Amino acid sequence: MTNPLSGPKRVVLASSVGLAFGYSSVGVVSFGLFVLPLSQEFGWGRGDMSLALTLMSVAVVFLSPVAGALLDKRGVRPVLLPSILLFGLVIASLSLLSSNLWHYYAMYLLLALVGVSTTPASYSRVVVAWFDRHRGLALGFALAGIGVGTAVIPILVQTLNESFGWRGAFLGLGAVIVLLSLPVVYVWVHEPARSTSVEASAVPEYGYEFSDSIRMRQFYLIVASFLLLGVVAGGILAHLVPLLSDKGVEPSVAARVASLMGIALIVARLFTGYLLDRFFAPLIVAVFLSLQAVGAFGLLVGVDGSAAIIAIMMIGLGIGAEMDFMSYLVSRYFGLKAFSRLYGLTYAAITVGVSIGPIVMGYSQQLSGNYQFGLQVLFVCATAAIFPLLILGAYPDLPGSEPAE
Repeated sequence: MTNPLSGPKRVVLASSVGLAFGYSSVGVVSFGLFVLPLSQEFGWGRGDMSLALTLMSVAVVFLSPVAGALLDKRGVRPVLLPSILLFGLVIASLSLLSSNLWHYYAMYLLLALVGVSTTPASYSRVVVAWFDRHRGLALGFALAGIGVGTAVIPILVQTLNESFGWRGAFLGLGAVIVLLSLPVVYVWVHEPARSTSVEASAVPEYGYEFSDSIRMRQFYLIVASFLLLGVVAGGILAHLVPLLSDKGVEPSVAARVASLMGIALIVARLFTGYLLDRFFAPLIVAVFLSLQAVGAFGLLVGVDGSAAIIAIMMIGLGIGAEMDFMSYLVSRYFGLKAFSRLYGLTYAAITVGVSIGPIVMGYSQQLSGNYQFGLQVLFVCATAAIFPLLILGAYPDLPGSEPAE
């Protein structure tokens, strides 16, 4: 009997686990769970605290191209495995935070340094090397790991917070990364040899050179769109729990609502992965990002109760689709020859947005006592991000490969 988890399927599953507890999930999603406990203990304002996330994100902007070049040159495992270990250890060491706000900032900068290679760039490189015809679906399953993390981390951290305090929560989160994520990735994540690629056309060397790719208009349209989408994702993920708490929602209930957003991310990842293999990607983009814009508008006008949950789920669907779109579009428009470097730059763009969103939301609350201005910014960005992707044009015939389907 054939092992249903043999070969590339195990790579996809392990990539999903790695992403569930990597920088993209833990670094951003867990932030909001610690805002209220740290603010209460040290008296820090939410805008000042959000600056830590901004500093971390800006550092990732500069580090992502370097990490991408290392991945292209050395392969995934030599870069990814040490990064997971160090990332888990630094998360655990946040339990030793002092009341000095600069200590907080320094630790988040360190998280960027050690965690940049646990982003989707590493796992996407492995997945796109194994898959071509079913690439969208494979990426959907792998990148659904961020949705899994977004669903699991709020419940995990809130439970640890209530049982052991915020210091114990940081220790527990770091332990999960080192004891669960690292072994799974170590055993199952690896790149295919050319002769064993699961689909004959999935040869990593085809596509445009890096220097040619960064002169194409499609590259800049993709970068512009994902920068705007990063503002929305960063602002919502970092401040959803505090925003709900300001509306009188109990922290444990707010954590469960944040977990529902993670479920929406999972649904979006799997559904968009299926659709990307069957329809022209920009059409799928328009639908999912329109849902995100509508959800942002709902929070802006102050919907509450079940309507607020629906709005949050709609935003989650948009955020969940974004990484699928980014991986898929980079591979289809530019190929795999310089995939990691191009993905690193594109990920840097979305990370610039992620660095802006939390600080806009944080200082909106710190200066005015509410999130209204921040939500206005998120709605505008969610709407504007749709249009660059709609004018990308047809997939090109990539050098060294058969014409794109």
